[in-house]
Amino acid sequence: MAEVTFMKKRMFYNMKIKTIKCIAFNVIKIIKSCERIRRAAVNKEIDYLTLRLKDCTKELEEHNYQIHPIDNERAEQLGRKKEFIEQKIAAKCKAVHLSLIHISEPTRPLYISYAVFCLKKKKRK
Repeated sequence: MAEVTFMKKRMFYNMKIKTIKCIAFNVIKIIKSCERIRRAAVNKEIDYLTLRLKDCTKELEEHNYQIHPIDNERAEQLGRKKEFIEQKIAAKCKAVHLSLIHISEPTRPLYISYAVFCLKKKKRK
């Protein structure tokens, strides 16, 4: 009788472990998908900001070489705008450097199982 009960509990815990592994796999898949979407959105924003930065730089260079002269107030305004855009690009680039580093799986059958998600800044090379 005790052996039958033990076998039933063992089967129950094995099913629980398989379910938890399946759920963890699906969570990882969803997280990776969300990360791709987030990165694509950030990259799109960075591309847009880069185009605006090129426009500002081009207009400032034309002013400096007197191709299309503009007044000094406009030149200062463009300079501030250029700095602001550069700061926004730097902030967006920093935001992208996060990665999933660890997901723990249960190592033995327990009533409570869990997955731990940690975000860590990637080291820049």
